[in-house]
Amino acid sequence: MHLGDNTIPIAQAAVYGLASGAVVSAGIKKYYRESKDRLDYKILSGVFTAFVFMVTIFEFPLPFGSCEHPTGTPLMSIFMGPVITPFLSTVVLLLELLFKEGSIITLGANVFSLGIVGGFVGWGVFKLLHKLKAGLFIAGFAAGFLGDIFVYLTTATQLALGQMQGKSFLFYLMAFIPGQVPLAIIEGLFTGLVLQFIYGRRREMLEEFRVTN
Repeated sequence: MHLGDNTIPIAQAAVYGLASGAVVSAGIKKYYRESKDRLDYKILSGVFTAFVFMVTIFEFPLPFGSCEHPTGTPLMSIFMGPVITPFLSTVVLLLELLFKEGSIITLGANVFSLGIVGGFVGWGVFKLLHKLKAGLFIAGFAAGFLGDIFVYLTTATQLALGQMQGKSFLFYLMAFIPGQVPLAIIEGLFTGLVLQFIYGRRREMLEEFRVTN
């Protein structure tokens, strides 16, 4: 998912940066409102930030300046919400720059795909299926799977629109599919199992973080 240097034009990178910056700014304000006087909120946000860092730092590189890995942001968004998730994702991506993952130029584009699209799709799918009375595992699986897939659909779109390598959306999509679909299935299973585990051990936590509200 990480887009490196020379993968999209500077002008497009600036547009993604402005769009992501607006959402991240809203997320920072919401985070400080939500976490005020709530140590549990601060701890869990730190846990999820570390979790997303770990699952995205180990990657399978691809020859056109991107890579494949799980995303983690659908699960983060289910607990932290889709507005705060882009802010926490930005923290992750800034830390990963120290390991030469991504690029400061494409930071906004990477936040857009991982934090905004992955977060909003994962959260939205989970909330919809929960309202339709799907079980926690089913709702979590669908959220994790589709959130992951949409991150890479977004990345493929960004690369195709960038036209830095003259390849089509279909080219990038077909390059991502063999590795990313199995990773998305694993992410879906993990997301569903985590939600089911917490429901069995600390059901009140799902209410405290408005997961099942």
